[in-house]
Amino acid sequence: MKSTTQAALLSENAELRMRLEAAEAALYALRNGEGGAPVTEVASAPQVLSLQGLATASNPSCGELLTRDAEVRQLLEAVHIVRDRLAALVGSINDEARRGELALRENAELLNQAQEIAHLGSWELDLRTNQLTWSDEVYRIFGFKPQEFAATYEAFLDRVHPDDRAKVDAAYFGSVREGRDTYEVEHRVVRKPTGEVRVVYERCRHFRDATGNVVRSCGMVQDITERKQAEEQIKGALAEKEVMLREIHHRVKNNLQVISSLVSLQSDTVTDAQVREVLGDVRDRVRAMALVHEKLYQTGDLARLNFADYAASLLQYLWRSHGAFAEKVRLQLAVSSVALPIEAAVPCGLILNELVGNALKHAFPDGGGGEVRVVLELDPADAVVSLRVGDNGCGLPPGQDWRQSSSLGLRLVQMLVSQLRGTVTTGTGPGTEFRVTFSLKRPHS
Repeated sequence: MKSTTQAALLSENAELRMRLEAAEAALYALRNGEGGAPVTEVASAPQVLSLQGLATASNPSCGELLTRDAEVRQLLEAVHIVRDRLAALVGSINDEARRGELALRENAELLNQAQEIAHLGSWELDLRTNQLTWSDEVYRIFGFKPQEFAATYEAFLDRVHPDDRAKVDAAYFGSVREGRDTYEVEHRVVRKPTGEVRVVYERCRHFRDATGNVVRSCGMVQDITERKQAEEQIKGALAEKEVMLREIHHRVKNNLQVISSLVSLQSDTVTDAQVREVLGDVRDRVRAMALVHEKLYQTGDLARLNFADYAASLLQYLWRSHGAFAEKVRLQLAVSSVALPIEAAVPCGLILNELVGNALKHAFPDGGGGEVRVVLELDPADAVVSLRVGDNGCGLPPGQDWRQSSSLGLRLVQMLVSQLRGTVTTGTGPGTEFRVTFSLKRPHS
């Protein structure tokens, strides 16, 4: 595309050529003694030259000869002026063209360098001629020289990995058939003769004629081999860490179960009822922690625990563990499917264990049975978890401040709630209800 300056120079060049041709025609007429109409203006505005009717050449007078000679000299001077200006204009046009060519070369070199740095090349396919044009970087990506390439779609497809050719072909012609203007695809290419395999990402845009048929496709191809290799290394490292974490959870669970079993065995050898009760509480707490690691080991997510599944298993264990105390107690369980991170799951599980254990042991002292309710809800807007454990038993002793209780279980509840940065409150009767709330949002450091 010509610049505005170059267009102006070409226009002025054409005008000067016309003037030069007119001047040369007038000079030719004078030299050959031809008469006729006045000669057309040939100089610039300040140098208006016109020849009025010349006398016939057959019988010129002396004055006429002098006049004709003067006019010839004027015409020669005008011709020289026009030729000088024309030469200057031609030189300007040539300079402009050289500068434009130099700028194009510099831009092309910058583009080539940018594509090489980014491992990203461009291509164009003319469907009318099946002519495929590649940038230098595409040749580097595919690993051969321009003279080694037939510059057709079929030649390109020959360099695609055999297992990916059908996918690439379907991506291109499928987008054409379906009327889509773009497509993208990842595939492998094979560099010959080394056989090196590279992974590339391609994106294409189609251009259509007036009838809607695709006549030209332009696209980019980027070598993403190093990126894919890095992704595979990261996936491999993550897989190794997942195996290691799974093994850690498994071993922690096993160790905690061993501790729980040892405490249970020790409890069987003790005759003091109060000591047996304390050891039973320790066993249940250890079991509550072991169950967290057991569930994490069994599921695919090693960082978050499905608390609904965990709570069902833990409460089933507690009902078995408390035997006769729990036989006549009904359980109402309404736990939403909330995924708790492990740093919240362990303390929340221990809180649930303490509150339900207290209800089973102390809410129904006459053994008449009753009901225990466990509700867990999540407010998704604020990411606040609410755990409620209640019963319809005898309730807390009148006038007793449970926060000042000497019971280890209630003191543990307060410590664990503090660890969760939450709050714990009690509801009004009948019976007893504890409400624990905490946020899953991490505090700003």
